[in-house]
Amino acid sequence: MALVLVRCPRTGRCLSTGVEADPETLDLVLNGPRTVLCPSCRKEHVWTKRDAMLVDPDKWSDVPEIEDCFIKAVENSERAASAKRAADRDFYLKMERKWLAMADGFRWITDIERRHG
Repeated sequence: MALVLVRCPRTGRCLSTGVEADPETLDLVLNGPRTVLCPSCRKEHVWTKRDAMLVDPDKWSDVPEIEDCFIKAVENSERAASAKRAADRDFYLKMERKWLAMADGFRWITDIERRHG
């Protein structure tokens, strides 16, 4: 199962909706608009399936930079899946790999900072 995230319209940060689903069951889980309290701006946001992003919970992180990289990777993966031209699909897949590599770099830096204060 994946975590369902939406983006805060004020801050642009992604937040968890508290919903878990996979792409096949997302339609069954969401039967209309929902609301979520945003920890970034402290406002309630209405969201629908169109606003949702699915993120593998094993890749989730408490480090904002890593979190943002994973979100960008997911966005590029979704763009690749819907691309009509092969060149566009290849570009988005390449960008997905770059965002994942950047997340690994931030994870490495975070590990060092945590070990050495």
